[in-house]
Amino acid sequence: MRLLERLGIKSKPQKIQEIKISEKIKQLKKPKKMKKKKTVPKKTTPKKTASKKVKTKVLKSAPDNQRFWVNNGPVLKNLVELKDALKKVTKEQFDFHTKREGNDFANWVKDILHLRGLADKITKTKTRKDLVRTIENYLK
Repeated sequence: MRLLERLGIKSKPQKIQEIKISEKIKQLKKPKKMKKKKTVPKKTTPKKTASKKVKTKVLKSAPDNQRFWVNNGPVLKNLVELKDALKKVTKEQFDFHTKREGNDFANWVKDILHLRGLADKITKTKTRKDLVRTIENYLK
């Protein structure tokens, strides 16, 4: 009788009780089925290969009338020429463009080449070697 109460069956006719008892026992023995989630087929896309996106920077050149004139030195039209010239200029030439009012290199890069972020970094550099490294990092 306790088994019937535990299974939630009140006293009923014999056949009905046997059927319900056997169903309840089966339900207790079977693990509950989890409802299956409907799976939506995934969109297939071709696998991407492990390639890096390469950012290409356009090398800006200054117009003829706005090129950079190094004191007693070459005339420069872009960052590559500036980087190469900085490796060759004397300390006096470098100081002439950086120690006076503002940094001529940073001003030219900002105002003529329109590269404000690079110009800000150039302004913070103190040595010729750091300036070359800053430009090289930008060009990478």
